[in-house]
Amino acid sequence: MSFISAGFLFTIMITAFIYYLMPKKYQWVVLLIMSFAFYATYGIKYMGYIIFTIISSYIFTIKMEACVDKKNRRRLLIACLLCNFGILTGMKYINFFISNINAVGALFGSTAKLPGFKIIMPLGISFYTFQTMSYVIDVYQKKYEAQKNIFKLALFTAFLPQLLQGPIGRYDRLAPQFFEGHDFDIKNVEFGMQRMAWGLAKKLILADRAYVAANTVFSCLNTYSGVHIVFALLLFSIYVYCDFAGGMDLVIGASEIFGIHLDENFSQPYFSKNLGEFWRRWHMSLSFWVRDYLYLPLSSGMRRWGQWGVFLSLSLTFAGLGAWHGAGWNYIIYGLIQGLIIFYEMKTAMICNKIKNWIGNPLFTTLSILRTYLLFAFSLIFFRLESVSDALY
Repeated sequence: MSFISAGFLFTIMITAFIYYLMPKKYQWVVLLIMSFAFYATYGIKYMGYIIFTIISSYIFTIKMEACVDKKNRRRLLIACLLCNFGILTGMKYINFFISNINAVGALFGSTAKLPGFKIIMPLGISFYTFQTMSYVIDVYQKKYEAQKNIFKLALFTAFLPQLLQGPIGRYDRLAPQFFEGHDFDIKNVEFGMQRMAWGLAKKLILADRAYVAANTVFSCLNTYSGVHIVFALLLFSIYVYCDFAGGMDLVIGASEIFGIHLDENFSQPYFSKNLGEFWRRWHMSLSFWVRDYLYLPLSSGMRRWGQWGVFLSLSLTFAGLGAWHGAGWNYIIYGLIQGLIIFYEMKTAMICNKIKNWIGNPLFTTLSILRTYLLFAFSLIFFRLESVSDALY
């Protein structure tokens, strides 16, 4: 069942009716049943993966909390991360690794090829893995206590509609909202429905039409001029934003109906004055996740390398962020472009301030917004096309 369907809306409305009829202390159970029932419509055979994430996270965090020895706590953390990220990496990237091994072998004259695997990704595996592992890391860092009720942890992991495409939530913000119970509030329902309607408009009216026009060009690149390709990239940037932000409106709106306030994931990113600011306003839950759990630990460990440490930290972080979007060198290059530009912006900040003082803040701000938007829009060619060679065509 697609969440852009009458079936999804019907599911939300029926669940909300039952949710507000239930005593407050059992409302979270209604959400849990609804979430797993919806997930089952995509295939019961894929539920084993999310159940494994829930059980492994529950066991390891309970053991970490009870463990006094720091080394053993760290071993438990590493084991949990390896188990869960190992499954995600294996399912998402195994064929990418195989194709690169085969390519390297062909360079040395080998005709032998490793066979690929036919893998269907479980629904939301990237989102629920990142979300649950943030909980595991936070428990390890003693930011809060481990959840002792495995079914409550299951709701945090599998909450519909968040499960579908984020935002990637933090346990300390979501848990109180899930389990405290909510009174019926018509304002929440009205706001939620309005937000969902706006999300549908973004996706079905703006995103779909922009995609059709852009895809017409990208599907036959050799028949169009450079001007057409530039125009298609600009349309594709509109599609990417409206499709994803529209999906977030649906997710956040549906959650509001239950009195649950999810974090915003977009904050007018195309009005950013530089790419660093852009990534603080675009897919914010993912950006903040990689900042807190990848970039900050990397930069802390590489601090003694000075500027090279910052450069390498940014490069690895954004390469990983690019790979999160898909298994291919084009996605990694897309991520690296973002990191390189941000590093360049950091190094030239003083020069930019001098230019701003010279030409005036209004003009500088306008030009900065336009520059940032165009840089991101043009980098999307690596995101849209299937290979690096196509992107460089």
